Amino acid sequence: MNNGFEYLQEAKRLQKCGLIEQATELLQFCIDNDVESCEASHQLGILKWGQHRFDEAINLIKNAIAKNPDVAQYRYNLGTMYQMLKRINEALEEYEQVLKIDPEHSGALVNLSTLYCQAGRASESEMLCRLALKNDSGSSEIWNNLGNALREQGRIDEALNAYSLAL
Repeated sequence: MNNGFEYLQEAKRLQKCGLIEQATELLQFCIDNDVESCEASHQLGILKWGQHRFDEAINLIKNAIAKNPDVAQYRYNLGTMYQMLKRINEALEEYEQVLKIDPEHSGALVNLSTLYCQAGRASESEMLCRLALKNDSGSSEIWNNLGNALREQGRIDEALNAYSLAL
């Protein structure tokens, strides 16, 4: 292999083939030798998450962010990890950072709207849903989130309409 990109592609191939130990070793080699180390840390973090090694996964993703804080996908994946671990304040912070980098990031818009609604911030949730719908008006998840936000604001007829569009 001649460059870091090829190492990363090979690591992905190994992972898809179920050769997790070899993929892990290759990604660790990239990190140790500063060969595409940001993306290698990110990929290894995702791999560790899949192995339920949550602390390691989070630390690897944070390492990628420390080296390159402007990659929305790194922050989005970290936010998703925090959300799944019920570390809501940290998830909120990461999703908000994603939207500073990429204001139209659909995953961050959807997840943040969910968290805002759960936190009693229904009007902010509604705003995010409406932004997300501009890019994906056919998403059932977004229409459902919008329905939840409207319902929380007591706008029942509008909520019912949103729920019907989710179906």
